[in-house]
Amino acid sequence: MKSQLSVLQRSEISNPPSHGARIVSLILNTPELFEEWKRDIQTMAGRIIEMRKELYHLLTEKLHTPGNWDHIVNQIGMFRWVCFDAG
Repeated sequence: MKSQLSVLQRSEISNPPSHGARIVSLILNTPELFEEWKRDIQTMAGRIIEMRKELYHLLTEKLHTPGNWDHIVNQIGMFRWVCFDAG
């Protein structure tokens, strides 16, 4: 029984459903949907930029938090990878 469940589980993970790929294909190949998707991305990016500005203002103007917080508004993208030197 355990081996049968392992086979079933392995096939489910190795072969994900194609629903997502079909949706992406539909969006990328339908001009109206593609334009809507681009507007949605611009809206989301704009919200992230505004949230960063608000955080920067809070840290620097309201809380007077020590340090340089410029990286918050200068960064591009949603994630920041930080590498710490172990030595």
